[in-house]
Amino acid sequence: MSQLVTVTSPATPALVAAAGERASMRFLEFFAANIRNPHTRRAYYRAAEEFLAWCASVGLSSITAVQPVHVAAWIEASRLNHHDVEVIVTLIFEQIAAALARGDRIELRGFGTFSVRRRGARIGRNPRTGASVPVDDKCVPFFKTGKTLHDRLNQPD
Repeated sequence: MSQLVTVTSPATPALVAAAGERASMRFLEFFAANIRNPHTRRAYYRAAEEFLAWCASVGLSSITAVQPVHVAAWIEASRLNHHDVEVIVTLIFEQIAAALARGDRIELRGFGTFSVRRRGARIGRNPRTGASVPVDDKCVPFFKTGKTLHDRLNQPD
């Protein structure tokens, strides 16, 4: 006899709870199942809590009422200046490059996946003379778009 048990958690923010039981469960599932590292989970939760508190302070009644303009306004209201954003973006790109140099695979959900592919040695041609030239094996970066990005790029205008 398996039944689903409704769990109400004091950790569910009021804005999410106002959106209904399904939204509350999805919110808790995200933090419990998708983020395995407890430190990362706490950091994401704090950031979500900060955003939801801001949403409540501007009068949004439910998470379903949040629009992209609200996210943009929250970013504008945050304390990050242009230099801070530049430093953060540079650090992210440096970490991606370092991970690729180690041969790791980097997945940005909804955006795509960066990986390294090895190309074997081959015989190439010099375009000017047509002579055969040996080309050594090498590693090349590879990017595969995620489904969300792919769908967004291919949607009709």
